[in-house]
Amino acid sequence: AETKEEEYQKYGSNRIAEGKLPLCAEMCSTKALLAGDAQDVADIFRQRVVHRGHKDGAWSNNPQASTDNLAYDAARKG
Repeated sequence: AETKEEEYQKYGSNRIAEGKLPLCAEMCSTKALLAGDAQDVADIFRQRVVHRGHKDGAWSNNPQASTDNLAYDAARKG
C-alpha cells in the first residue's frame, strides 16, 4: 500500500499509525511475537534470557540447545 487510503482499503486500519501493536503480535498466545520500541523489545528479551538461563541463547553451537531456547514452551515446567 502506497498511501494511507490504500492501506485502509487493503487492511481496514493501520494499527501502528494508531499507536497499537500489529494484531498478530497483540494476540500471540505464546508471546513469541514482539513488536514495539526497540529498547522495550530488548528489555523483554533480556528478561526472558535471565529467567530461562541463556545457555548461549539461540546462537549456541549445540543445535538442540539452540532449538530449545528459541520459543516459550508453556507445557515445560521450570
